[in-house]
Amino acid sequence: MSQDKVRIDVAELNPEQRRILEEITGHHLAGVRQVTIEIPSARTPPTGEGSAQRLEEWTSILDGLTDEKLDVFDRLLAARPNLTRNVP
Repeated sequence: MSQDKVRIDVAELNPEQRRILEEITGHHLAGVRQVTIEIPSARTPPTGEGSAQRLEEWTSILDGLTDEKLDVFDRLLAARPNLTRNVP
């Protein structure tokens, strides 16, 4: 599997770009001169091997849940847009 490497000079980033990169990496970049990101090439599954994300596998994920548990699930989904990740 081949990889591409991207080297970013942190000093050349504007504040918004630095903030985004800090959010992605989870690290404060003060004092860091360069960030290297490695991007592995996509691996294609061997012929005949099915995708793990087939629709049939997802159509029954709520089967067997009680009405109470379905309500909790619905509330969690409704709250999802309010979740944030705080990066120092």
